[in-house]
Amino acid sequence: MAEQVYPPLVMPDGVGRRKVTVWSDGIARDADLYRPTSSGGGRCWSPLPVRVAVSQPGCGPLSGFDVFRSAFVEAVGLRFTEVTHLRVRGEIQLGAVHHTPWGVVHGGVYTTAVESAATVGASAAVADRGQVAVGVANSTDFLRPITAGTVEVLAKAIQQRRSQQLWQVTVTSVDNGKLIARGQLRLANVSATALPNTLGQHS
Repeated sequence: MAEQVYPPLVMPDGVGRRKVTVWSDGIARDADLYRPTSSGGGRCWSPLPVRVAVSQPGCGPLSGFDVFRSAFVEAVGLRFTEVTHLRVRGEIQLGAVHHTPWGVVHGGVYTTAVESAATVGASAAVADRGQVAVGVANSTDFLRPITAGTVEVLAKAIQQRRSQQLWQVTVTSVDNGKLIARGQLRLANVSATALPNTLGQHS
């Protein structure tokens, strides 16, 4: 797979950047860590407007959090290629393992893609507050049945408030550009310490 090249980032004033490598499922992924330069030299890095953001191990309630890692999401086959606080991209290679008994891709795959992509982006948006985002309402429309192929999952923030967020997600065929499914997810921003914390505990 060819290395993806991004244009240079224009850093806002008062923000520092650090390049790292994130390992997920045996794959090395480039990532950026950001933090305010005026934070007094603290060790913890927070997600800001970035392509990929993770917490530095050993820091805060999101210690060890890998935005690429979820056993359930990996089982579906969703691979994230871009994660920011406003937008998330990913791909799924669909095939027979995703089929209903009638030979088409199960709608639950698209519902999972909507929930997962929006949750990752929404959580990145509130991680600097020690919070995560959890879905409270998922509405997904299945527009075209397909049997196989690669689809792109694109999630965008519609509304982001202190207690809730609303994200819109599209699932599009990479082969022909047609819209396969679309959905929206409303999420609640909650304290990371209020949930059973399994972040970073994957072997």
